[in-house]
Amino acid sequence: MNEIIQILDDVKSSITGELGIGGSLAQRFLAPNLPSLKEKLIDESDLDLLLLPIENACEVTPSIKDKFIIVEISPLDDNYYFGLIHKATNRWVDLFPKVNKDCLVSIEIGGIKYLADGIENQATYLTRDILRRSSHNLPVRIKWIKKLKELYTYPSLNKSILKVSELEIQNALNTSPSSRIKDKLSTMRQLFKNKTITPSGLSAQPIQFYLK
Repeated sequence: MNEIIQILDDVKSSITGELGIGGSLAQRFLAPNLPSLKEKLIDESDLDLLLLPIENACEVTPSIKDKFIIVEISPLDDNYYFGLIHKATNRWVDLFPKVNKDCLVSIEIGGIKYLADGIENQATYLTRDILRRSSHNLPVRIKWIKKLKELYTYPSLNKSILKVSELEIQNALNTSPSSRIKDKLSTMRQLFKNKTITPSGLSAQPIQFYLK
């Protein structure tokens, strides 16, 4: 957990918004009995973090390069998604912009309170992302489908507040996953074609990561 606290602190020092918690880290607090959480230790998991607005300020500053390698930047929700490698720990960090704080709940990590993405939000996002990827012939990893099934069948999931229909969820669950090689090749192609530059001048340098 000390590594995670260090990573959270390093991200917080390089953003103008508020840092939120998503993915498996949030699930460990909100849905601790998910089978997939027992398959991988907390210190072995990638981190999914949320960039939340504070008075409309929600940006990543150039100082992020001091502590992280920027592997990917992609436009998302009028902001940018960042795929990062933490230099000190070599841990992968996904940093997603989030335009509002709907369905976020409070958790505490290392004595500090954070807003975390509820499992209903996560199930909604996974469903939409799987369907979007499938419709554009993009890779769909089997672990995403398995995770959606876990979340959707979790006893405490409040299905009445999901922002997707039963049909959409079933279509996502029935999506055929891509092969490992297609996933890897498509990801590599996307990373090296992407020339996104943020208004503050940040750009991805995936070659730094793949040559390590």
